[in-house]
Amino acid sequence: ILPEGLEFVAEENESYWKAEGNVITTDKFAEEEIKAGEYKEIKIVTKWNNSEFGVIKNKVTIENAGNKYEFEDINQENDEGISSIVFTIGTGKESVILNVILLSAIAGVIIYGILSKRKIV
Repeated sequence: ILPEGLEFVAEENESYWKAEGNVITTDKFAEEEIKAGEYKEIKIVTKWNNSEFGVIKNKVTIENAGNKYEFEDINQENDEGISSIVFTIGTGKESVILNVILLSAIAGVIIYGILSKRKIV
C-alpha cells in the first residue's frame, strides 16, 4: 500500500507488478514454495512526488497465502509490516569528510600498533 507522496512507476518496474490506486500487488511467488526461515526479496520502484521532507510509513501485507498442507494461518499479526522511509537532502560532503576522518583514525591506530610492537621487540 503506497503511502501518500509516493507514486508507482509502471515503466520502471518488472511486469509482475499490478497497480490499482495506491495498492500495488504481485503474484511473483504464487507458484513458488517459500520454506520457513527462507528469505525472499522483491523490488519495486516508486517516484517521490511530495514537496515535504521527513518520514513516511510504508505498509506491506501478505494476502491469499497458502501452503500445500492447507494449514490455517494461526498468526495473522505477522502478515503485515510497516517500514519508515526517510526523505532528506544532503550534499554528500559531510559523508566524505566523515569517511576521511574515520579512515585516518583507523590508519593511525594500525600504525601505532605496528610501531609499538617494534619498540617492544
